[in-house]
Amino acid sequence: MTHRRRSINPHSIFPETILSTNYPLKKPKITFHILFISVLFLSSCFLNKKEKGVKTDLMQNITTKFNILYNSKKILHDAEQNRISLAKPNYQHPLPVFIEPNEASISSNAKLMDSVIQKAVTIINDKSESKYIDDAYFIMARANYEKGNYYNAAEFFSYVINTVTPGKTELLEASLAWKCRALLQIGYVKQAAKVLDSAFSVAAGNKHTSALAYATRAKYDIETGDLDHAIQSLNLAIDESKDAKEKLRWHYLLGQLLQKQKDYVGASAHFKRVIKSNASFEMAFNAQLNEVFMQKNEGDSSYVNTISKLKRMLKDDKNRGFTDQIHYIIGETYLQAEKKEEALKSFNSSLKEQSTNNFQRALTYLKMADLYFEQGAYEKSKLYYDSTSTLIDTNFPNYELIRSKVSHLDELVLHLNTISTQDTLQMLAKLPDEARAKKIDSIFEHRKLQEKSVAQTNVSANQTQNLNFNDVPLRDAANKGATSTSFYFNNPAAVSSGLSAFRRRWGNRSLEDNWRFKNKGTDASYANETELLEIKKDSMTNELAALAEKENFIQAIPLTEESLKESNRKIIYAYLKLGEIYRDNLQDKEAAAKVYTTLLARFPQLTEKDLINYNLYRLYSELGEPEKSSRYKNQLLSSSPQSIYAKVIQDPDYLNKLNQESQTLNNLYGEVYTLYGEKQFDQVIALTDSINTLIDGDDRPAIAAQLAYLKALAIGRTSPLDTFEQELKQIKSDYPNNELITPLIEQHLSYIDSNRLSLQERKVAIMDIEAGREQFVDEPILTKWPELAFNREMAAPTPTPRRNLAGNLSKNQPGIQVTPFNKKVNLQGSIQVAEYKPGEHVNSYRDLALLPDSAVYYFVINVQHPNVNLSPSRYGIGQFNRGQYPSKNLIHQLKKIDDELQLLYIGKFFTYDEANAYAEKMVTQLKNIMKIPSASYNTFLITEQFLQGLDDFDKVNDYFIKYQEQR
Repeated sequence: MTHRRRSINPHSIFPETILSTNYPLKKPKITFHILFISVLFLSSCFLNKKEKGVKTDLMQNITTKFNILYNSKKILHDAEQNRISLAKPNYQHPLPVFIEPNEASISSNAKLMDSVIQKAVTIINDKSESKYIDDAYFIMARANYEKGNYYNAAEFFSYVINTVTPGKTELLEASLAWKCRALLQIGYVKQAAKVLDSAFSVAAGNKHTSALAYATRAKYDIETGDLDHAIQSLNLAIDESKDAKEKLRWHYLLGQLLQKQKDYVGASAHFKRVIKSNASFEMAFNAQLNEVFMQKNEGDSSYVNTISKLKRMLKDDKNRGFTDQIHYIIGETYLQAEKKEEALKSFNSSLKEQSTNNFQRALTYLKMADLYFEQGAYEKSKLYYDSTSTLIDTNFPNYELIRSKVSHLDELVLHLNTISTQDTLQMLAKLPDEARAKKIDSIFEHRKLQEKSVAQTNVSANQTQNLNFNDVPLRDAANKGATSTSFYFNNPAAVSSGLSAFRRRWGNRSLEDNWRFKNKGTDASYANETELLEIKKDSMTNELAALAEKENFIQAIPLTEESLKESNRKIIYAYLKLGEIYRDNLQDKEAAAKVYTTLLARFPQLTEKDLINYNLYRLYSELGEPEKSSRYKNQLLSSSPQSIYAKVIQDPDYLNKLNQESQTLNNLYGEVYTLYGEKQFDQVIALTDSINTLIDGDDRPAIAAQLAYLKALAIGRTSPLDTFEQELKQIKSDYPNNELITPLIEQHLSYIDSNRLSLQERKVAIMDIEAGREQFVDEPILTKWPELAFNREMAAPTPTPRRNLAGNLSKNQPGIQVTPFNKKVNLQGSIQVAEYKPGEHVNSYRDLALLPDSAVYYFVINVQHPNVNLSPSRYGIGQFNRGQYPSKNLIHQLKKIDDELQLLYIGKFFTYDEANAYAEKMVTQLKNIMKIPSASYNTFLITEQFLQGLDDFDKVNDYFIKYQEQR
């Protein structure tokens, strides 16, 4: 940019009165000369002034500061204020320390931020002699932050930090604080901590630490869970801030944090500051609501007085739009006073209020779902959990935990019902016969009443216009269904089809009581005889089903010692599965610990005691309860010092060492198997004996049994029947509980008993396979296990290009296809997946289009290495199939994918349940069967139809991701 030097007007420098012709003085002739000399003098002083040792240009400094920088900062300030003013804070959830850029603000400010970046570039390129180059990079970083480009922003802030002019400590502190914020936005918490430390080191040299630095530290503390430090930082930020609205938000947040920390007096003080200020009505209302709710905890009010004050708030007209929140807080107050029935009534009142506050509705649904779950009303609880899941998004507190609980609810309920049912059966077993019969009648009568109650509340969905709107989950389901035809009864085609079928059977009937009757009078005798027969038929069917259920229930009562052991086994298994779900899927450590301690209390001598003690040691350690953690650790070390769990406690690296040793043994097993395939039987026997001297069969029973079996087969190839039979019996004696080898040994010994005379005539027990010769049962193939040809219909077509899985790559890299980190996997075109439709199967969240109840299924082991030798592993799969499923004729085949993957697929199975049962059993043995590292493979079930479509890496990967979502 070029600047024209303006002509200098003396009137602009000297007072007009001095130059007035009214004065008798002569006009000075040397005025212009004096002015020219003055300008030269000033130029010599300022035009090339040194700024901290760096030469800068005066005119560039002036035009940069008062033109470009001023406008850029104004744009940034206005954009930030606009973003804050348009934000809709959720005062029922802890407020954010900063109102960060969101999709709406990023979109609306994009062009403005581009202009700011361009202005910064202008300063850097055209004003290189000014002293504001650091500021230019800073506003460029700020503009990238406002655009949501946090990676770029962090890099530009880093540049400012590394190149800032010495002495600009305020700019340096601000750059460090903003960089910390950028890193937190992209989840780089550890890096943010280091930057934050640097910011406060720099701030120590300033007169005051900025509110920005304190607030950034508070944001970091909240994200890392250090609420005490966050409270301290926020108080300091309030002291330094000059923004009144910002200070009010932080006062409210402090009240929320102190309330969470149970410092009710401190929290009340901050909420009162908000109430007495000029805060928005919504903020002030929520502050007042929290303040009233806490009064009983401050010692100023009993729960009765608190409820009285809350009910007065209900009557206040200005609170009319917030009555759902007031009812909810009344319910919470009742709940703290252990008044659960009153709490449920208040929660129902909250749901009945007409409100657009979906966050509040979700909170209420969740609270009621948890209450019903605690009471054992699992079906009702499920309704409320489902309603919760329809209203929440990723910003909802504990979103992932809630979604996980909803998806695992069926399994949770299954195991809880198992425990409840078996406890009831055991209780009945202890009663005398007469008392038992009466109790059984009472149980089924109570169940009948419960079913009648459920039938009354679950209104038929084709009568949605008459829904009982007291049952709020059903009401919301209907409302939600009205926006989507995926809801069955809102699908016009489904409704039309159902209506036609109804009319074919019943004709045109009005929607009213006794709709089955064409002619309704005061006497039922006028009813159509056919209709009465239908009703009686339905009634008889229901009664017969009830009688059969009752009979099965009676038969299940454990009246013998063996049946009682079986009942206890079911209870123990259910508790163990519950503990796993809470611990691994729901990440609910407290619930998991409660399950395990209950199990230990009920069955102190159970087989899995070491596992439970280890889990409790870990859980209580993570919960911050060292005394309990030490108690279970010491119990484990004293009672089972040689267990794997005790060794892990003593040496945290034990499992890694164990895995390395396991892989070494698997490699040795592969060598033995190769020698066997090459008919080097003497070497097989010698190498097996050598390996046995290196390992302890008691510590490594799985691999030891497999090696012993290969040795036995080698002996069978070189020795007569007696020697071979003795070797088999020794294996059975040494490893009686091995699920992989022992069933095969038993089959072999049974075959020998049945065919002893013919087998004794042989010189060697196992001979080469010859046509027409009677073969030994499942004689092992002597060559390496062939790579069986898969169905030619499944042959892979010409490999397609591998999809690039990188994310957020630079735009200046042409030819790179980018998949953003937040993009969902798209299965369209490769795996056709229908929308979820309810069906009669155990996991109500399983996609029936992907995994139908009936289809041809395969269990697939996806080996993520194209060249690894799978022969020893496939031999183990064959052993498992022959031992566990001798009559199913299961076949395992190999399919290679694009020189990247090897798919071992096993089948056929004809229902999902059958395939899933096989998978569950096989997975427990895979670590023993597969002779490659466990990290090298994963498993899944797939139908034959979809297996044919898996012809490249990406389709396999996409299917596996979708399959995992169904688990």
